[in-house]
Amino acid sequence: MGQAAVSASHTLKNIEWMWQSNPNPWSESEPVEWSHYSDLEILIIEGAYSTKQSQAILDDYYIDFKQNLQISNIDRNKQRPIKRVQ
Repeated sequence: MGQAAVSASHTLKNIEWMWQSNPNPWSESEPVEWSHYSDLEILIIEGAYSTKQSQAILDDYYIDFKQNLQISNIDRNKQRPIKRVQ
C-alpha cells in the first residue's frame, strides 16, 4: 500500500459521513435515525468535501455540501439531511 493510501486511510478513520434514515426525515414527531455511508462512498464524499467542491456525485444521488443534503438523481424532491462527524 502506498504512503498516500496509508495517509488517506488513517485520516478517514476519524471521519464519518451519515444520512438521516428514518422514514420521514422531515417529521418532527419521528425519532431521528442516522445511517453510515459505505467506506467507498465516504472516500468519494470526503474527497469532494476536502477539495471544497460544491457536490459529491454518487451512483443514485448526490451530496450538496451547501445544503447538507443527499438528493436523488432521479427525483430532486427526494432529499435527506446528511452530517459529517469527526
